[in-house]
Amino acid sequence: MLAGACAQPPTRRPNVLLISIDTLRADHLGCYGYERSTSPAIDALAKRGVRFERSYSQANQTLPSHLSILTSLFPAEFQITRDDGLNPTQQSTKLRLPGAALTLAEVAAAAGYRTGAFTGGGLVAPRYGLDQGFATFEGTRTSTEQGFATSLPEFKRWLDQGDAEGSDAPFFAFVHTYDVHDPYHAPPPFDRAFSARRSEDFVAQEGYVPSAQELRKQLPDPNHEQLQEILDFYDNGIAYADRGVSLLETILSERGAWDNTMVVLFSDHGEEFQEHGSWGHGPQLYDELLHVPLILRLPGDARAGELVPELVRLIDIAPTVAELLDLPVGADWQGRSLMELVGARGADRPVLAELSNAAIGTLSLRLGDWKVIDTLSTQRSQLFETHSDPEELLDLAQREPARLTSLRADLRARREALAAGSLPLRAVPMGADAQSLQEFEAELLAKMGYGGD
Repeated sequence: MLAGACAQPPTRRPNVLLISIDTLRADHLGCYGYERSTSPAIDALAKRGVRFERSYSQANQTLPSHLSILTSLFPAEFQITRDDGLNPTQQSTKLRLPGAALTLAEVAAAAGYRTGAFTGGGLVAPRYGLDQGFATFEGTRTSTEQGFATSLPEFKRWLDQGDAEGSDAPFFAFVHTYDVHDPYHAPPPFDRAFSARRSEDFVAQEGYVPSAQELRKQLPDPNHEQLQEILDFYDNGIAYADRGVSLLETILSERGAWDNTMVVLFSDHGEEFQEHGSWGHGPQLYDELLHVPLILRLPGDARAGELVPELVRLIDIAPTVAELLDLPVGADWQGRSLMELVGARGADRPVLAELSNAAIGTLSLRLGDWKVIDTLSTQRSQLFETHSDPEELLDLAQREPARLTSLRADLRARREALAAGSLPLRAVPMGADAQSLQEFEAELLAKMGYGGD
């Protein structure tokens, strides 16, 4: 249905490029109102496309969020979390997406698209089922490089291989990077884009790495200057990742493919910097962790500069791409096409999110301006009115008991219905020789210089 969106539709089926920038908060981008020039390439992309002002993730961490994005399912359905070892049917966390869960890549491949994924590895890896539908999946990192530094050359080689083979099939590509993720360390010349000293200087002088785990231990109560320096390091990483976005456009433009490529840029989750007393993306579901950028650039810059103010979800990406390509949507997909809201006002969509630690059991639901956060393990619920209190600092649970009861009941009913009706979509064992998720994470994160996130 892309032809309906473009005044002069291309004669060739459009390519698709999904860009995932891990751990990127929406409010640290210029196109979302940030005062610093962290993101000129992303801002330019937003001007040439559709920007979704209030887009939200369905999970606070990398693996469940990406699974939701590619399957248009809620975490409650596939039930892969960081603490699945508590599941009485599994002795340890060796779970992956089942074949019954249809991914957007599988839909594209079935329609004749050449599919490839180029990621930072780690938790965005084939072992968890993220490779379903991708004929090529590269997730390498070296001892000194990762992120766009490795994924962009792999993407270029893949494109060149297709050209060398004389393939006339359009491509469906997924490019992911951890360049913004902690430990907050951008390479030169971005290592001082916004900070007075480099992260290496920080390590040498302070004695620890600026990672979320270390900051929780070493800097639990920062003063203004200390907090600002960590934010500076984070912004350095955004500037570096933004350059990668620019390079992606250059790669495609040099091959004459940019104009006929649909680009969807997003992040899997945000990052917290003491807004609610912690660092990183730990066990909380506040908006600094869930509000993420979402930009849709159509071929030929159709619908350039449009803004969608309604609440939307990352699970809406897959059905949107499917509609624009005139492809079938998965029978189990929970999202709805975002094109319903482009050029026309519509209703906010309910935003359901889930903590990726099953032991804590925290859920959240946002309906319009009201948001409830429900922690099952402690039976504590919080209620926020986000229009007047966007930073979620004033808990109205005691003042609005009737509203709290109603929203909490709605939230639990939605989660129970999703879990009850999704047995074929539940995670399945990886195999007898697979590491547990906890073991794999510990090994990976130790190599990266931090742990726990």
